Parts: sequence; structure tokens; C-alpha cells
Amino acid sequence: MASYDLWNTAIADYFVSGLPTGATVYLSVDEDALIDIGRRFLRMGSENKDWAEDFLLAVRARCVVGDEVRLGRVRDAAADGLPNCVAFLGAMVLAAHRMADEEAITESNYFTPLRRVLGLTDGESRRPRGLQSGAEVSLWLLWNRWILWKGFLPSAERGQGSAKYIHYALSQALLRDGDKRRLARVFREAARSHRISREWDRDKLSAWLRMNAGLFNTQHLRELFQEAEPTRYEAIVDALFDLYDTLDWTGKEQPGSAGRRVIQRRIIAGLYRAEDPLAGSISYLLYPRKPKRWEGANLQVLKDGKSQPLREERPGWFMPLWPEDPAGGKRYPVRGDAEVRELVLPERDFWIFVRDQENEDSGVLASWRHPGIYESFILLCRKKHASNMEMLSQAGLLRWEHEFQSDETGRGWVEYRECVITSPDWGEVLAESNDLFDALWPSASATIALRSGLRIPQQRGWLEGYGPEVAIHAFEESLRLVVRDDVAHIDAPIIDETVETNQYFELPVKTRGDYFLQVYDGGRLLAQQVFRILPWRSLTCAELQQSYSVRLGSSTLNGALITTDGGSSGG
Repeated sequence: MASYDLWNTAIADYFVSGLPTGATVYLSVDEDALIDIGRRFLRMGSENKDWAEDFLLAVRARCVVGDEVRLGRVRDAAADGLPNCVAFLGAMVLAAHRMADEEAITESNYFTPLRRVLGLTDGESRRPRGLQSGAEVSLWLLWNRWILWKGFLPSAERGQGSAKYIHYALSQALLRDGDKRRLARVFREAARSHRISREWDRDKLSAWLRMNAGLFNTQHLRELFQEAEPTRYEAIVDALFDLYDTLDWTGKEQPGSAGRRVIQRRIIAGLYRAEDPLAGSISYLLYPRKPKRWEGANLQVLKDGKSQPLREERPGWFMPLWPEDPAGGKRYPVRGDAEVRELVLPERDFWIFVRDQENEDSGVLASWRHPGIYESFILLCRKKHASNMEMLSQAGLLRWEHEFQSDETGRGWVEYRECVITSPDWGEVLAESNDLFDALWPSASATIALRSGLRIPQQRGWLEGYGPEVAIHAFEESLRLVVRDDVAHIDAPIIDETVETNQYFELPVKTRGDYFLQVYDGGRLLAQQVFRILPWRSLTCAELQQSYSVRLGSSTLNGALITTDGGSSGG
């Protein structure tokens, strides 16, 4: 059996691995996740090991004595700052995954599976001894603080009414076990009838899900597809794509299983747009996305008999590779890890390019994410979409400065430059059931933008004394902004006021630390962001990711240093 401490570390690493900075983290511990964690992060025992049982034995050994829960040994943190409660919280989420599909959420029907998970007296539906009402809250706040410290956004939150405290665990269980089985059956049937392809990327699947929500006809799934909070909806789509991407399409389900393979078979790539301002040329480079919840091997991509290493460019992404036709549909074998088989550039007839949030003045754009409210972007699409673009323009939903076609885009493609979404009223357009409309539809009704100050790249940080300006971009004229310097201070934010939207202002925060920004419309959360103020001593020299040397005949120019092939140098 792996120890509780090993499970604690492995679970935390698993749920933040491969995520871009600023991503929202869900501690979605279920049977599949435990198998994946055991096989890829613990690497102990045989392939047939019952990892879920191994995990539960470790949790019970640390947190249960007789018929009572003991939390004293998980209330602090390890030497590296990781809370010791992560595995116990994972057990609470596992119980939420095991709840019956159609049950209304109450304390009584949650504590029955929790007691089974913890190995306590079965047949009861009340809080276990030692886990008094609200006792778990301090543990969830420890987890949320650690998530913020790592540069991510927490998602565990308090609920309302009788589910106030158990909602922390329920909020992490995006898809229950029964949901997965139903979704697997729907995906397989849709593939057999050629309504979906097994080769789609997340965006393509998201568009299909939005248009076919009626196929998922259970109460819980209907609630998921009607989720109004943008961040949580995107997390739900991520979970659905994760199921789709690792599904055993043969339909050979095991009892109690969702029928999914816990093997990451593909790396999905986007495009990285590189423009030479002198030559005026544009290239669309293959841009591999780092698989979520994956760390490890030195991967090599094979092309034309040669191997190309995959090196991390930023959290969540590998370095751009070679130019590709934006039409996609390309596959390349991957070596270095038995669980990663290929790199795939999905077949697409449009791409959305946004600017680098870490350095907006760099001129670099890539398919990192959906554009925010009033954020300008470039849309690259086939010319057949011209009528769709005109429809969006006439409806007052989208504007752009100009169209551009170069040699690189001349094969039936055109760029619409400096596009801006100008209205939230996309309901009638979405009725057209068009993938392009769905991709452009503003799923968020507000976004938070940070600029100026002295930023430390890829740390979501600014130097002390030179913090950022902030703006809330939204279609409304004003919204409520809440700023906290500690997620535990729910009732005591340092800022809680209504601010005008679409204009930058300086936040009155000066001291070093992590800051959590949230935007509300009434009581509804619209957007959230995290940033930190760092001391000057945190500055370090970035490691050079590529050589900028230039060959000059028999010599090489490296900055101000010239090196000859014979090894001599001068400057």
C-alpha cells in the first residue's frame, strides 16, 4: 500500500500538472483519476492493482480511528507548504462522485457514500463522529490557499442552506460515475451514426455538445449544461472532453466503470502565428498543448524520419514546432512515453488567435484561449465563411478593421484582423447551428484584464511598488469588484465596491502577497483572476530556450562574441 503522504503529494501534483498559469483547479477525485494517479504518479505495484482501494486504505489509516474521523494529523502542511489534507479532501470528493444520479443534494444522501468511503458504520446517513458540521471548511481553505500560491484559481466554495459545507466537496465532482456511463454510451452511439468524429478537438466537441444538449436527459446532466457560471461551465466541457478523448470506443465497459481508458493517447496541437514584419510573411506553426495531468518523459515527435524534442515553452504548452497548413488533419508519432502515442493537429476551417497575456506587445498570437470581452483578435478562416462574417457584422455582433490575404493564406483562407465582439445578444445567431458562430459566442459576460506595472513573466506576478492596473471588460456599464488577500477572508475583503467597466484603474494594493479578484453582477460570479506582488529578490535570469547565434561563413556570432570553427574567439 502506498502511504497517505505519497497519495497526498501525488493527488496535488496530478491536478495541477500541465495547466497554464491562471487556470481553475478542480480536485475531481474519482475512480478513473485514482487509477491514473496510481499508474503514472505513484508507479508502484502491478497494472492490475486496485488503486481506489489502496487510496482508501491509506486515508482510513491516517484519518479514521474505530468509528470516528480524526483530522488532527491532516490540519497542518508539509515542509514544502503542501497541505496534508489533500488526500482526505479527495476522499470527500470521491463520495460525491458515488452519489446516486438523480438524488437531490442533501446532507443525508451525501454522508451515506462518505461513510462507505471512510469505512465507517454503513446504513447511516448522518455526519460521522469527529467530523462536526463545518469541520472540513478550514481544510478546504488550506487547499484553496495553496492553489492561489501556485498561481491557479481555486474552485471549491461554500454553498447555501443545508448543503452549505458539503458543497465544497460537491463543487469538485463535475461528472458523477453514472454521468460518465451515460455520456460514454451517447458518444459511442453518435460515433456509430457518424454524428461525431473520434478525432475532434475540444472546441469542435464543445460546439456539438451545445447544440445537442437534449441527448443528455438526466436531471444532473441538464443542470450541468445549463451552468451559468462561465468558469465552471468551461471546466465541465473540459471534463466531457477528457472522457471523450480517453474513451474506449469498442464499448467494452467493466462493471462499475465509465468505460474510459485512463491512458492519454494524444497531444492536441493548436497554431502559433508568427509574422515577419520586414518580409511581411506569416507562418502558422504547430503548437502542441501539454496534456493536462501529465508530467514526465522526454517526448520526441517524429517527422520525415527525424525526431524533434518537445520542450516546455510556458505552463501548459510546448515550444512551437514547424509551419503547418491551417487546414490541419495531421498526425505525427510520439516516442518517449508509452501513454502518449501521437501528436494531432485537428482538422479545422477556422482558427482564433489572441495575444500573449504575458507580453501583449510582443506581436505574437496563438490559439491559446477564447477572446475576452472587447479583446481584439485575429480570425483565420476559409473564404466560405465570408457570408457568415457578413451576417455577424450586420447583426452588430462582431466588427473588424480589415481583411488580409497573403501567400501563406492564399489557399482559400483569409485573416480578419482586429476583430472585436461587440454584443452579448448571440441567441438568434446560434440558432443557425454553425461551428464558427458557436466558437465566437461570448460565453463569459465579463473578463478581468491586467496591464502596466513591472510584470514578472509567467509568474502572474508584479514587482513590489509597481503593481498592475486593472480593468473589467463587460457589456454592462458597472459591476461589483471584490478583492481578497486571503481566500479565508470571505466576509472581510480588502475591496468590495461597484466600479465602472472598460477602463483601467490602479488597485490600492501595495504589499507583497497573493490577491484574488472576483467580479459579480448582483450575487452571480462573472469572472475571477489571481495575481501576486513579489519582492525584488524574486527576480531570476530566465534560461535561454533557443540559440540566437548567427553563422557568418566559418564563424559564429553569439551576441558580441565571434567564435571561429577552430575554437578561437574575439569580441
